[in-house]
Amino acid sequence: MNTISSDRVEYDVWSGTDLFKNDGFVDTMFDMVEKYYEGDPLGPITKSALDTPPVNCIRSIYGINVPTEVGAIYRKVPVVTVGDNVADSRYMLDKSAMFPSDAEVLSDNRDDNMWAKSNLSSYKLQDGIVTETPMTLQNVPGHKEQRRVCGDGTVPYWNMVHALTWRDDVDELTVDELDGAVHRDIIADERFFALLKRYCRIVDP
Repeated sequence: MNTISSDRVEYDVWSGTDLFKNDGFVDTMFDMVEKYYEGDPLGPITKSALDTPPVNCIRSIYGINVPTEVGAIYRKVPVVTVGDNVADSRYMLDKSAMFPSDAEVLSDNRDDNMWAKSNLSSYKLQDGIVTETPMTLQNVPGHKEQRRVCGDGTVPYWNMVHALTWRDDVDELTVDELDGAVHRDIIADERFFALLKRYCRIVDP
């Protein structure tokens, strides 16, 4: 158990790539990613990830309001023994991590704490895993006001709603959100098939 007072603990914000690079044991993975993934002429992390698909019609159907993992909190492993037939890693989930209390957040007057004051309590933190919830404020492309919603249990909401960024470049775009539909289970959801039947009867542009 971590006995260090929470006010003495400082965390850095890293992407998953940052974590792996700082870990130092998976350098060969980056060579493979650069050669086979980033080198793909279709641009899986650039053009094909961001640009509008070359189609006239998009039907986006996905589930919402299922608590969804969006991040994790790690700490350094006290000792790493190389060559002991155990996967080497310098970091492990910080299962003792806690969000600051509401009182601590409200008493912090730093400008960079404004986001925490309005958003932190809508996330859940358990065993080092950060989860968005149906109360989490989200930005929606094309809308000024945020809404409280989360993803489908696998994909975070910000990723699910990305199709709306293509609205001005596609002749026909619809987005249907199914409350409580789980990522894999949605293909057995009656609401999904009802939408599928409706759209299959329409002559798409």
